[in-house]
Amino acid sequence: MRRSAVTSPCGRHKVPATTPADIAVRYADNLRRLAREAEKMDRPVLANSLLSVARQMDDMAGDNATDELCLRALRRVCCLIGRVERMLDHQAKASILH
Repeated sequence: MRRSAVTSPCGRHKVPATTPADIAVRYADNLRRLAREAEKMDRPVLANSLLSVARQMDDMAGDNATDELCLRALRRVCCLIGRVERMLDHQAKASILH
């Protein structure tokens, strides 16, 4: 059975249709991955902040994230993930050049 795809909360790409709680868990995993990358690039403050947001996403997933405030938080975290990925990618490329 094929699942339908919906636009992600930040509106940039298609993701399988799931509950907001599932999306929160996926975002928490992405934030932890980014925190590990930030730690490798000697950015401990960024890593700790990302881990803090990941813990909040886990809590939100456990609380059945369905109200408008939770959906708004998911949209913002989606944009945060994209920005941090671009920033870390830019820093990684810059460190190779120098």
